[in-house]
Amino acid sequence: MATISFNPTTKIATVDAPDTSITIQSMYNQFVRYESRAHEMVHAQTIEAGGKFDYGTGDLTVISVRLLDWKLAFAARPGPTLVGCQVTGGNLSSVDSVGAGQWPIEETAFTSVSFAQATTGALIQVDEVVDIWTRLFGGRLYVDPATAKEVIRDALDTIYSEALVYSDDGSTPYDGTSGVARRDEHIKP
Repeated sequence: MATISFNPTTKIATVDAPDTSITIQSMYNQFVRYESRAHEMVHAQTIEAGGKFDYGTGDLTVISVRLLDWKLAFAARPGPTLVGCQVTGGNLSSVDSVGAGQWPIEETAFTSVSFAQATTGALIQVDEVVDIWTRLFGGRLYVDPATAKEVIRDALDTIYSEALVYSDDGSTPYDGTSGVARRDEHIKP
């Protein structure tokens, strides 16, 4: 199992060499152990996590971990060959001391780190929907605040539909140049 060394001055947790991978669960466990040491209890919380929620089918969500004003690093290597390192088994993010998002990985010599930052379901803002719509359909979306929920719901149905996108008369696949995109041939204007 990979081990981590903690530096409370730099707020960098380093996966010790020669390890090249660590799981989110192992990282979380080691952060919690570090926080629970008597002499470390004077410091602020270092990590928070959520996940492993059961969908009701026995399938579990992944773990998402957020480092709180900390970063993760892998021990520097002597080079000249680059060593690939990875964080697996969930999502990793980090915020700085004022809560602003920051890159969770501290770069070190001759290491390249891969990790996941994924969302399955996501809360998005109206301007994000408009931006997506603009990129896909050339900006033909106007959102009236009185009907914003319905427009956004319809827009997301269109954007994320697995069905083919059809032109506004429902007869031909939408070519991206004219008309209003429809979710499928069964939805007519």
